[in-house]
Amino acid sequence: MNTYVMDPKNINKKALSILDEMNEGFDLEIEELFKKPPYFGWVKLGKFPRYIYLNGMDDGIALKWLWNWKYEHTSIMAWRSLSDHADVILDIGAHTGSYTLIASLNKRAKVYAFEPMPMTLARLVMNLQYNKTTNVKVSPLAVSDSVGKVFMSLYISIGFLTTGQSISYDSLDKGKIKIDSVSLDNFLRRINAKGQILIKIDVEGKEADVLLGSHQLLKRRPVLILECINAESGKRCTDILQAEKYCFYLIDDKLNTITKVRSIKPELLGGNLNKSKLNRLVLPIEKEDIFLNIVRSKLL
Repeated sequence: MNTYVMDPKNINKKALSILDEMNEGFDLEIEELFKKPPYFGWVKLGKFPRYIYLNGMDDGIALKWLWNWKYEHTSIMAWRSLSDHADVILDIGAHTGSYTLIASLNKRAKVYAFEPMPMTLARLVMNLQYNKTTNVKVSPLAVSDSVGKVFMSLYISIGFLTTGQSISYDSLDKGKIKIDSVSLDNFLRRINAKGQILIKIDVEGKEADVLLGSHQLLKRRPVLILECINAESGKRCTDILQAEKYCFYLIDDKLNTITKVRSIKPELLGGNLNKSKLNRLVLPIEKEDIFLNIVRSKLL
C-alpha cells in the first residue's frame, strides 16, 4: 500500500499531483475512506486557509477533508457565515478543530473550544498552533448542566482520535475517566462575554444537558448549530428551546439545503441515523429572518 505525504506549502509537488488525480470531490463514507492509502501530513480544510494534521488514518474528519474536499459542507458554510457576524464563538465538542479553525477566520471574534478527551485535545492544540491562531482559547472541560465532575469512556484504540464519546454521571461505570465539567452560564460569567454569541454543540446525545446549564445564556439570544443523534435528546432540546422562543431548521449536508422544522429530532434513513442530516440551525424567533438571510447568502 502506498503512503503519501503532503507539504501544505506545496513543496511536495509529486504527492499533490497524485492527490489531484485521485481526488474528484467524492462524498465517501468513513468505511470507504479507510480503504484509501494512509496519509501523513497537513490536510487543508477545503477552500479555507486552515489545516489539520492527519497521522495515517487516525482522524476520520481529516480523512473526509482530504478525500472528499469537504466535511458537513452546508453546516460548515452556515457556520462560516454566522461566524463573521459573531463576537463570541463557543465550539462545544471541538474534536480536532475544524469548526474552531474556521471560526477563527473572524479575527475580531473571541473563540472558545471545549474538548475534554486528552488525546484529541492534544491534536486540537497542535492544529491551532500550526495555524498560528491568536483568538482561540482551549478548555479541557466537559460542558454539562453544572460545575462538577463527569465521566467519559476510555479510548477504544490509542491510535484513533475517537468521535462519539459522551459523558456519564455514574462513577461506578467501568472503563471511565473522570473529567471536570462546567455549565455555559458559569463559563459566560467568567469571561464576561459581550456582543453576539454563536455556539456549536456536538456532545453525542447530551445536548439537553448543555442547554439546561445555559438558561441565562439563552436569554442573550445566541445562534446555535446543534447536532441531534437520538430521539430523547431531541425532545428535551425541543422543549427547552421552544420555551425560550427559538425556531429550528434542518441542515441537509448532502442536498445543501436548510429547511424549517417543528422540532429537533433525529432523521432516519432505512431505520438508521441519516448522517447527512445530523445538524440543526437554531435561531431566536425575533431575529429569524436576519440570521436566515445571512446563512442562505453563503449557500447560493
